[in-house]
Amino acid sequence: WLAASLNFEVYDRCMREGGTGMTYSACLASLRVAEWILSRKLAAPPQRLTDHVAEMMFHTLHFIGEQLSGIRDLRVCYLRAVDLLREFFETIDKRLLDRFKTFAGAAQNIRRRCGFCQKFLKENIMSKEGDISADDFHNETTICSRCATLSYCGLSCQMSDWKRHRYYCIPLDADFYSARVGLILVPA
Repeated sequence: WLAASLNFEVYDRCMREGGTGMTYSACLASLRVAEWILSRKLAAPPQRLTDHVAEMMFHTLHFIGEQLSGIRDLRVCYLRAVDLLREFFETIDKRLLDRFKTFAGAAQNIRRRCGFCQKFLKENIMSKEGDISADDFHNETTICSRCATLSYCGLSCQMSDWKRHRYYCIPLDADFYSARVGLILVPA
């Protein structure tokens, strides 16, 4: 719990120093707390601690969500945070999933659109269980092979977006403790 305590302290200090609320450093610290708790497969913490962590997580998702249209491309970070926190809430306190629906819906909307042109991607339409419609065979949807998070309506959109996405792409095996995520959220 020492690692969690240190990240709690970083989060609390960043929130106090920011004065106006959430900062990128506080965001990173809160994601690390959630990841640490989940990685340890511990019994559910006391309700008071659960409530504190849940509030941190909701502030974090709200903050990253507000930054999605900014200069930094935080889509991958947001989608990873949503996946992490879905697992966190399902494991720790399922009652929190109702508050989580808004963020999950926003993540689903990001996943449904091309990462470059923002057009809706073709979805697999099943005519019968296990049957794929003929339209799906002509689907040129591509996925970033590095992060496996963003989808594109074709190779041209993926290549066009790479100029921006490469700086914010988080490899699939990276966690929130990785230096890559640290540089994306809190650049030097």
